[in-house]
Amino acid sequence: MGSRRFERITEVEEGDTVDVAPEILSPKELEIKINGKCVKIVSIKKVTEYARGNVLFGYDVQVIKPNKGIQESMKDSEKVPGFDKISIILNSIETKEMGKGEAFFKRTE
Repeated sequence: MGSRRFERITEVEEGDTVDVAPEILSPKELEIKINGKCVKIVSIKKVTEYARGNVLFGYDVQVIKPNKGIQESMKDSEKVPGFDKISIILNSIETKEMGKGEAFFKRTE
């Protein structure tokens, strides 16, 4: 299934809808960590976005952010002072694909 999805993505014309998101996404398919600590998923909502002339489907995921001070459990090489590290791993039951993304967000205190 993955190769067919890739072929569809590479042949996108401006104004096309790019649908690479799984039809359904459940909390058991996601592992979300903030500063190395697993967080509780509160809600998942499929959304439509517009980028570079195309319509894309994605998901907004709401989590409960852990208490301050949890960065101490992270390796020094992973810490960025003043920023929270967010890691997301998806193991899709529907597509049998796995993906991972990480980002750093400036803390607002």
